[in-house]
Amino acid sequence: MNSVNKEARIMGFALFAMYFGAGNLIFPAALGNLAGSDWFIGFIGYMLADAGLVILTMRAIMKSDRSYETLLAPVGNVLSKILIIAISLCIGPMIAIPRTAATSYETGFADLMPLPLYSALYFLIAIAVCLNSGRLVNIVGKIMTPVLVAGLLILIAVGIFSPAGPIGVASTDGILGIGVLNGFQTLDGFAAILFSALLLTDIYRKQYDDRETNRIFTGAAIIAFLGLALVYGGLTYLGATSGQLLPNADNGTDILSFLVGRLFSGIGMRLLTIVMFFACMTTTVGLIASISEQMHRYLPRLSYKICVLIIGGAGFLVANVGLNALIAIAAPILLVLYPPVLMLIIHAYAKRIPCDVIGARVAFVIALIVATLLLLVDGLPQWLNGMPVLSYFLVNLPLRIRQHRINRPS
Repeated sequence: MNSVNKEARIMGFALFAMYFGAGNLIFPAALGNLAGSDWFIGFIGYMLADAGLVILTMRAIMKSDRSYETLLAPVGNVLSKILIIAISLCIGPMIAIPRTAATSYETGFADLMPLPLYSALYFLIAIAVCLNSGRLVNIVGKIMTPVLVAGLLILIAVGIFSPAGPIGVASTDGILGIGVLNGFQTLDGFAAILFSALLLTDIYRKQYDDRETNRIFTGAAIIAFLGLALVYGGLTYLGATSGQLLPNADNGTDILSFLVGRLFSGIGMRLLTIVMFFACMTTTVGLIASISEQMHRYLPRLSYKICVLIIGGAGFLVANVGLNALIAIAAPILLVLYPPVLMLIIHAYAKRIPCDVIGARVAFVIALIVATLLLLVDGLPQWLNGMPVLSYFLVNLPLRIRQHRINRPS
């Protein structure tokens, strides 16, 4: 029992560190800066779309025979593979992995060295950790996470007890929707699909039985959720205290740098640099490792180590486009991919629906097409307002199609 609880704690801290990356630092601060006195409303929207979706996804994996292949299976073999490849590219070398390097660079290393040199050193460290796959979770959970958590708690505590400035009114409307969008931008909902597989692989490697595996997996998910909620709330509040002092910030990195400089002066920037580096590095390590495992499964001729080198090398190349460009690239891609993924996650909780493959495929394709059209025609605000209803409707669409086929006269 003690070993199970200890394993759940280690993996919970490892999951927290893996999820808590670049976007998880910059988006809450930017959200609070916009929200002002409505920061808690924005925080709720952010939590629902980030940590809430993470928990839903992890439980959906457990309900799907602990396999994301089973989770995606209702849409058929071809579509499920296309979807997992698209997700892997988003949370991997195209968006999330290079964004972690670019964010940590802009926070504390931009004045010390050029971006190409920094990103080369950054990815060499990440690759070295990933190649030690047998100790990956322990390295992240026991070594990297304590440094990250300590730095974050110091930053948040000082910001709460000695605010940078007064909290003003919100600078825009629709804070709840903006919070949801920022939560989606972190990509944690996608990452949960592959991180769950990585976590389960590590649990099985240690030869726990099914009951112990469920306890460890559930405990780790709860610890990660509570840790994310605590830090997100603190960072959103800190961002709110900067709204009147820094009303036209380019991104969350500028806001954090301003806050830390105001709260701590010179030593604070060193603290932020350390926090940002470890936040980004732990996520990079988790993403490279999980995507490399997936790539090795699809392409068994490529060893895990070769896959790590490929993913890490691709992340290094894309990282050099810069942070603002990566954020801009991510938004439209995510707005198209999230509805079909949400449909499949919700479907995992609705086992009572007698869904056949044709119905699930039709629902999946319609979700993809409607999301794309709404993005192109109506823009982001309308998409955000319609997405929850759209996802709920589409999860029931397979049942409607099946009923129609049964009731159709022969």
